[in-house]
Amino acid sequence: MSSYRLDNGIVCKTGPLGVWVTITPKSILHSECKSCNLCAQTPRTLRLFVVTAKNQSVQPGTHVTVKHYVPDTIVSALIVFGIPVALPLCLLFLWYAVAPESAQSIQAVLACCLAVPTGMGISVLADRAIQYFHPAALAENNP
Repeated sequence: MSSYRLDNGIVCKTGPLGVWVTITPKSILHSECKSCNLCAQTPRTLRLFVVTAKNQSVQPGTHVTVKHYVPDTIVSALIVFGIPVALPLCLLFLWYAVAPESAQSIQAVLACCLAVPTGMGISVLADRAIQYFHPAALAENNP
């Protein structure tokens, strides 16, 4: 289920609007391992951009606790795999419905081939929208 999660991390870079925090997700630390083998294909750390308040002074190397949004696995799979696959299929079915005689033309093939990267771009935009509406925040500073 989609939820917010608290993870410990280290500030690696600061900027005018916020800080970059490197965290090691708990599932990679095997405390929440579900034997999905995802850790074999993902990086061992995750870098999050955290917007900080103007009066919050955080230096690189500081240990912090980050509250960030973790979407549901099914929602993530639908965004990452569903949109890039569904877009060309919908285009193909639409082409068959509107002009079935030209559905196997080179234009139809090229349109379906261009629909895949377009679907990937829409997936990236959906991910950015989730990050925009659920921004990460510093929960507390550890001494």
